[in-house]
Amino acid sequence: MSTSGGKTEDMSGRAVPAAGGGNGFGRSVLAAACWAAVSLILTFAVAGAPPSAEAAGRVTGSLLVATLLAALVTWLIVRRRARWAFWKLALLALPFFLVLRVLGSVPG
Repeated sequence: MSTSGGKTEDMSGRAVPAAGGGNGFGRSVLAAACWAAVSLILTFAVAGAPPSAEAAGRVTGSLLVATLLAALVTWLIVRRRARWAFWKLALLALPFFLVLRVLGSVPG
């Protein structure tokens, strides 16, 4: 890698985003976590608080799994692209989060 004029380039001359300047996994996790927070608020508003600690753990666990998997898929799509605005990451994470949330709530 070489640096010239403030730009970092790889061996082929392509521009490489600076460290921390791209679409990192952390940003994808935060984008998916926004939808987890919305889902948790809506769940409590509609169904009320969980009746036991075990039920609260199940709700939290299913949200955590859906959040991390949605973030992973989102990150795999945007990792090699120029930095996206956060709202675009959040919109991209939404369908993956919803599908995983629905699949996680299927009994059986």
